[in-house]
Amino acid sequence: MALGLERPLVVITAAEARLACLAVGFVVGAAAASQVFALPPIGRSIALFVHLGSLVVGFGAVLSIDWYGVLWFRRKIKLTDVSGHAHRVTLLTWLGLIGLCLSGMFLRPDLGSPLTLVKIGAVAGAAAVGVFALATGRRLRSCRGTPPLQLVSLGLILAVCSQLFWWTAVLIGFISREGR
Repeated sequence: MALGLERPLVVITAAEARLACLAVGFVVGAAAASQVFALPPIGRSIALFVHLGSLVVGFGAVLSIDWYGVLWFRRKIKLTDVSGHAHRVTLLTWLGLIGLCLSGMFLRPDLGSPLTLVKIGAVAGAAAVGVFALATGRRLRSCRGTPPLQLVSLGLILAVCSQLFWWTAVLIGFISREGR
């Protein structure tokens, strides 16, 4: 190709792009719906317990995937091990994220707070990155031999973005909870 430029790497399909939009819409919709529900204190306590449990499940799965990535980077395991592990714990990641959104609807977040809006944006970002990670994992699993550097680089960028989004949401959730 002229100028030595590589063809752009297309990772996400049209269906996956629609899924990313749906995931972001679900997060935003759950946040909007949160203003409709009012629970008694015991119901809020149950919702908070489910929220924290969902955080453990979802973020724990994400951390385990990224730990496998660190092991691969240190040449302790193969890239196929990372991709396979990510594929196996994907359900846990999504169950955690869905549980966070649904239980969060009952915690009545303050949508007038800029910090809360940043948290919702971070959760929506984590959801979108999750879909892009699914697409990237699909492409990695289909590679024969050494995957293209662009694809591996994209996986690393997605892992960093995922961590930033999840930790932002966790930190804001902690700060918001402590401020009550």
